[in-house]
Amino acid sequence: PDATLKLLQTMQQQHLAGDSSLRPNVVTYSAAISAFARAGQAERAEELLEEMYSDYLDGNDSCKPNAIAFNIVLDAWSKSKSRDAPERAEAILERMAQLHSSGGLDTKPDIINYSSVINCWAKSGRKEAPDAALKLLGTTQQLYNAGDEFSRPNTITYNTVISAFARTGQAARAEELLEAMYCDYLDGNDSAKPDAISFGAVLDAWSKSKSPGAPHRAEAILERMVRLHTSGALDTKPTIVSYSSVINCWAKSG
Repeated sequence: PDATLKLLQTMQQQHLAGDSSLRPNVVTYSAAISAFARAGQAERAEELLEEMYSDYLDGNDSCKPNAIAFNIVLDAWSKSKSRDAPERAEAILERMAQLHSSGGLDTKPDIINYSSVINCWAKSGRKEAPDAALKLLGTTQQLYNAGDEFSRPNTITYNTVISAFARTGQAARAEELLEAMYCDYLDGNDSAKPDAISFGAVLDAWSKSKSPGAPHRAEAILERMVRLHTSGALDTKPTIVSYSSVINCWAKSG
C-alpha cells in the first residue's frame, strides 16, 4: 500500500506542476484505498477516502467518491479486528447518508453498504452485536418501504443478522429472524429467499444451545426444510451438514 500511496502522491505533485493529464481520479483513488483495505489497514483506507473527498471539494470533479470507494472502506472495517470497527463502519454509513441528503454527494447507502456494516457487527462477537445488526436491518426495511428500492434487504443481509444472533447463542431469536425472512420472501421479496446458509446458521445455533428443547426445535426446522422443498416452496433441501447439526444437537442433549 505504501508504494501505491507514493505513486498517487507523485501524480498529485506532477499535476500541481502543470501536468493536467496526471490528476488523480476516482479510479486512481479507489485503487489506492483498495491497497490499504487489502492489507488490513482500515484506518489508512478511511483517511485516503477522506483525502479523496477533500480533493473533490477542491474542484477535482473526476475524483468524486462513489459507492465503490465507500464500500471498500466499509469492507475493510468489517474485516478489522479492532474493537471499535463496527462504530467506525456505522459512522461512515451515516456520513454517506448525510452527504447525500445535504446534496454533498449523489451517492447514497445501498443494501451492499448496509450489509457490510451489519457484517462488521456480526463478526465483532460483542454482546450488543445482534441488536445493533437487527436495528440496521430495520433501517433498510424502513428505507425500502419509504421508496428506496436499493435498500431492500436480501438473503445476504438476513443471513448476516441471523448469524449475529446464532454466534451469541440466541437460537430462538435466530429462528424468529429466519421466519421473518421467509415471510418477506413470500411477500414478494425474491432477493430474500432463504437458502442453506440461512437454515444452517439456525440449526448450528440450536446444536450449540443448552436449552432442553433444542433437539426438538432443530429437528422441527429440518422437517420444515423437507416439507418446503417437497412442496416446491423452496429449492433448498437439507444437506449432510443440516442432518449432522441435528444429530449433534441430540447427541449433546444427554
